[in-house]
Amino acid sequence: YLKTRLAEYGGTIVEIGAGNGRLAFFLQQRGVPIVATDDCSWKLDATHDEKSRRDVKIHDLPCDQALATYSPSIVVCAWMPMYNDFTASFCATPSVKEYILIGPAPLCGHAFDTWGFHGTTDPIYARFGFTRTPLLE
Repeated sequence: YLKTRLAEYGGTIVEIGAGNGRLAFFLQQRGVPIVATDDCSWKLDATHDEKSRRDVKIHDLPCDQALATYSPSIVVCAWMPMYNDFTASFCATPSVKEYILIGPAPLCGHAFDTWGFHGTTDPIYARFGFTRTPLLE
């Protein structure tokens, strides 16, 4: 899916909140060119800070700086921390055509801002012209 979408959009794929780089590693093993970024605030291990882990370089960049540095067409974010919402930054980045959130709603991100649950106004993604498409697989 990601390779097909990247061929359509051009540009690059960036993972925000990559943690120890596990998802990026396995995507790269499948031929998906993805840049792993994380603000390294969780200090997961000694190899996390700008060093290679499983042959994946994790760039120590917070969300907004990663988006500005790489201007991705696709953003992947797995298990966004609860009550933290990065989607406004994804949506406000002109190069971003699509973003993929992995993890159970509403445990990842913010119930309304991220997922649109229980709101009285449009959620962030709708305000920027994005749509939500739940995928079970």
